[in-house]
Amino acid sequence: ASLLATLVNPWGAGLWIYLMRLFFGSFNKHIFELEPLYLSDLVNPLYYGFLAILLAAVPCVCFYLPRARGTHAAWFGIACLALAVCAGAGVRRLIPFAALFLLAGLSMIIRASCLAHNEQARQDQAGVSILERWQQYLSAILRPAAVSWPFGVLAMTCLGTALISLWIAPPELPKGNPTFRAPWRALAFLTGGVPHGRLLNDPQFGDVMIWYMAPAHLLFIDTRFDMYGDRLVQDYLSLVRARPNWQQLIERYRISWVFLKPELPLVDALQQKSGWTVRYRDEQAVIIVRSPG
Repeated sequence: ASLLATLVNPWGAGLWIYLMRLFFGSFNKHIFELEPLYLSDLVNPLYYGFLAILLAAVPCVCFYLPRARGTHAAWFGIACLALAVCAGAGVRRLIPFAALFLLAGLSMIIRASCLAHNEQARQDQAGVSILERWQQYLSAILRPAAVSWPFGVLAMTCLGTALISLWIAPPELPKGNPTFRAPWRALAFLTGGVPHGRLLNDPQFGDVMIWYMAPAHLLFIDTRFDMYGDRLVQDYLSLVRARPNWQQLIERYRISWVFLKPELPLVDALQQKSGWTVRYRDEQAVIIVRSPG
């Protein structure tokens, strides 16, 4: 019923088709967040939460699964765990969803184990076991109607916010990272007057222009690659990497100026070509304009 309900949207089955294109498009190999996790990521604080859940899952499964006695809930929990590990390790963007599946799978296994153990304890007339008392204690803490529940949620929210904002990703718009810093000085230069004609821009620079420039300027591309399609993304890569057909693409798209990172091969190629002039350059961005005519 839930699956059928997802079809009640303006696009029908097209919503599912879009998700397939979003996560499995041919251009995804160029997107960092769609890459798999590597061993070097084990020391990256950004992934500590997910890795901690993975490590906690191992002893939980080893301890609780044999006591679950092969129940359907336990096997479904194992399926959730396997799906979560494959999804999170295979595609970084899926880590938040993978973490939810991990927690759900562990919860199913632990609950199936506790129910089986408590039933056995009652059959053995051993009274309430330590495991059952621990389960009751956890239920009291995690039950939304319990007094402690909102305080626990508030504490975890504050802890998570502090961890993210102070250590992992201090808040700023647009979000910077070790491989990208917003070209503020170049953007200030453009506010004094945007060159005429069609633009070829870096996708992340396009995000900055959308957010800060008013009135908006028509872009060649931004980081929403799935909305532009494979053809244009591949043409963009051919241009900025100065592949053999880059000059034909410049003419096809009638590019009059570029706003790119200075280390891109196309920047060097244009500087060596007559009719193109560097209007602005710093360590983060370069603006090269084509002469009229």
